[in-house]
This record gives sequence, structure tokens and C-alpha cells, in this order.
Amino acid sequence: MIGHRNLSESLKNLGLLPPIAGNPPGTTEIPALRDIDDYILCLHDSIAVGVAEGMYLADGRPRVASLHTMPGLGNSMAFINTARANGSPPWS
Repeated sequence: MIGHRNLSESLKNLGLLPPIAGNPPGTTEIPALRDIDDYILCLHDSIAVGVAEGMYLADGRPRVASLHTMPGLGNSMAFINTARANGSPPWS
């Protein structure tokens, strides 16, 4: 099976789709997101975490935040920590 299909099917099976909140995907993320139909484009990685948490708080379903590998994770740590403190389970 192809990687992008594995990703989308795994997220669907876990109940994490749709949508995904994420930053503008780079050359490494675009192929992986090929089968993702509902993608909320955010201008910064940390905003994607905030959007994922906001969607969780609105309907109680955990959501996915797509982040760039190191800089995106580093920039988002404050938002991830806040979500954890709020009891929200955003996946990133």
C-alpha cells in the first residue's frame, strides 16, 4: 500500500478525519497529504495546533495538526502545552 493511503486510512480508522489543520505543506508533506480531502490551511504551525484544539473543544472529537518537523514542533510547544493543560488531546 502507498504511504499517503496508509496515512489517510489510519486517520479515518481512528476517527480523526476530517479535517486536518496544518501549515502550508512543504515538499515532504505534499505527497503524504495527497488523499486528505479536508485540509484547513493555517499560516503558522502553532495556529494549526490552536485550530485542532478549538475543533476538539467545539465537538469533543480529537483532531490532527500537521506540523513541520523540527521548527514547527518547536514553535508549537507552547500551544501543545496549553492544550495539554486544558485537557485537550490534539495530535501533532
